[in-house]
Amino acid sequence: MIAAPPEIDDWTHLGEQLYSCSKLPAEAAKSLESSGFKSVLTVMQTSDSKFSMEAEESIKAQNLEYAHCPIKPGAVLHEAEVEAALLALGKNPDGPALIQCQSGTRATAVGVIYLALKNKLNDAQLEELSNTSGLDALPPRDWVIKYIKTHRD
Repeated sequence: MIAAPPEIDDWTHLGEQLYSCSKLPAEAAKSLESSGFKSVLTVMQTSDSKFSMEAEESIKAQNLEYAHCPIKPGAVLHEAEVEAALLALGKNPDGPALIQCQSGTRATAVGVIYLALKNKLNDAQLEELSNTSGLDALPPRDWVIKYIKTHRD
């Protein structure tokens, strides 16, 4: 398991090799590769107050797969934006992946959806993941659960 950088309070190990957090400060972003990460997905919009081109350039300069798939914040997420993020996660190499956004909410939501669909979680497993990830306390919880149940194979 990869430990949270000291500047981040809302670091979540979602399961397997997937983590979510609020936006990393530029200094913390510089150490992602040395921490063991293989890929980073940013789901915040460039208009979010914590978005930093310096941090994004720092991530891109490392030997990491990087994708930026902006998702508008809210209790109801935009399906096409979420699907773009899920597609980007599916293309990532094996190894630890980090999803980040301004507060960590959208990042956690996308991570839960990804793991639930990838692992074909049943309702009990989905409830457990929702609880352990902190999704149960986040505004888009109901939308995420409905999305997963609608998109299961």
